[in-house]
Amino acid sequence: MGRTQSYDYLFPEYRIDIDKAYKDFAYAFNVLVNANGKMYLTSFGNVLPEHKEARKKSLEAIINVYLQNLLRVTPGKTLGIPHSSEIKLVVQGKKDNK
Repeated sequence: MGRTQSYDYLFPEYRIDIDKAYKDFAYAFNVLVNANGKMYLTSFGNVLPEHKEARKKSLEAIINVYLQNLLRVTPGKTLGIPHSSEIKLVVQGKKDNK
């Protein structure tokens, strides 16, 4: 896409595919990874105001149930010191269709 390595370093973006999810879903959102590797939802878009709270609960559940339990999250480090970083995630879940 014409982006440089330094752009990817400053604005990290990850795509995560989850097989055997509870239902099909696809969301793009930002999380803050703290110095201990815990993720917190910071922002998300493309939602009507009346559905914002429901979407927030869904995204926090995805973070707490899938991402925190299935991934080993390593915080960013500068000069060997762990620090908080904001990252963009694109998470897609596929239900196991038998």
